[in-house]
Amino acid sequence: MGQHARGGFGSIEQIQIRVLFASDVLLVAGWLHYLAFDLFVGAWIVHESAQLRVAPIVIVPCLLLTSLAGPAGLLLFLMVRVVTPKLTEAILRPVVRMASPSR
Repeated sequence: MGQHARGGFGSIEQIQIRVLFASDVLLVAGWLHYLAFDLFVGAWIVHESAQLRVAPIVIVPCLLLTSLAGPAGLLLFLMVRVVTPKLTEAILRPVVRMASPSR
């Protein structure tokens, strides 16, 4: 009998990942894992951005990148989450000064 290649998460050079997903059942399991990650992270991004009051135009690229390359979209949102409060404060500070009554 011939040798059967065993799948694993080693490296692509060793063809382990390709062999792992050669089985239809394992392919579906892997696909569902990626979809679940993308959907969970996307829902979390929407929830967090609503609480932080981040403009939807800023969040859409994060969601698109999450659906295409999961962790990269999450990383982009985490960067947006750090930068947005600082930008909001810098933009609103002069407006608040102008609106406050002079003494």
